[in-house]
Amino acid sequence: MTTVLQRFPVKRYTTNARGERGGEVGINESINQTEVTMSNEFRGTGNVGDQPVLKTVLVGNEERQVAELRVFFDEYRQDGKGGVEQAGGFWLDVNVWGERHAAEVAQLVKKGARVHVIGRLAESKWTVTATSEERRALHLNADRLYLSLARLAEARFKPRREASESKA
Repeated sequence: MTTVLQRFPVKRYTTNARGERGGEVGINESINQTEVTMSNEFRGTGNVGDQPVLKTVLVGNEERQVAELRVFFDEYRQDGKGGVEQAGGFWLDVNVWGERHAAEVAQLVKKGARVHVIGRLAESKWTVTATSEERRALHLNADRLYLSLARLAEARFKPRREASESKA
């Protein structure tokens, strides 16, 4: 099975105290680690592009669960007629780690769901075996993933856990 990852150009801009975008800042191309955690926190709202996949992976000597999904983070602006229009956006691979959180995301989040994600951007680097070409891609290691209620038809609550269960 061949996995194809798309790479999107990343532009960074300065911002003023009101959050307005200023001039473009150069991209640091001297990164040579396999994965680099960025110094900023990413927050975005978008639509899930495919059904999340729950995987068990080996990290060091420990097996960990991760839910993998792709999210289109969209951008809207005023259209000048009193409405809004889509002004662009970008796709980002999102990883949700943790035994419980990853399983819940894989079970409850569906393709097309509207989600808000908070996490850390990281860059992966690999070499294509056939061409020896080096490739890079950004992905998001999610700390939190919130499901928007706007597209839900119904919600059911789990039974409350007893005090003795939570201590076990």
